[in-house]
Amino acid sequence: MNTQRPHFMSDLSQYNVEDATHLLQCRHSMNRHQHRDYTMKCIVLGKTKKGKTKIVVFGDRFWKDTDHVKRIRYVYAWRLKPLKAKIKHDARNQ
Repeated sequence: MNTQRPHFMSDLSQYNVEDATHLLQCRHSMNRHQHRDYTMKCIVLGKTKKGKTKIVVFGDRFWKDTDHVKRIRYVYAWRLKPLKAKIKHDARNQ
């Protein structure tokens, strides 16, 4: 009996917010005239046959200190922007 999960069922514990590669652009609509735009850090896992991108997204809307919340989502690629890499400054390189 095979006890391993299929490859498409990811174990979310292996992903950390520090490893995020992209930002997911989101919009929370309060009513017809009010909305709030925000971004969420995510990691791209792949593409589906229908053209959506499979991602692990971190956080819960625009709330602070919720990076421990992780979800798999399927979104259109135009909603993803590459996360600018953090450059570590080293005193020896100056």
